[in-house]
Amino acid sequence: MDDFHGLVVAVLDGYFGARPIERAVKDAEAVAQLAFLMLARVDGKSPVEYIVEEDEKQRVRKIAYRIIQDGLRNYGEVMALIRAEIKQ
Repeated sequence: MDDFHGLVVAVLDGYFGARPIERAVKDAEAVAQLAFLMLARVDGKSPVEYIVEEDEKQRVRKIAYRIIQDGLRNYGEVMALIRAEIKQ
């Protein structure tokens, strides 16, 4: 999980470089899109085939709803939420 987070940060750092304000806006937009994509891939017309158990689907929904409701704005916040959810 930490490796994935590090990869995301490295890609964003490379793309945005020294433009932290622009990166913050793009991170917030991407995090919002991530939540809706998660819901679409569980409940939409083209669900992923590797999330089949209802409890797994419910966990994805819970995380996506929390991203939206809590207004998460960066991947660090998302990763913290996922870590907390996994521990439960």
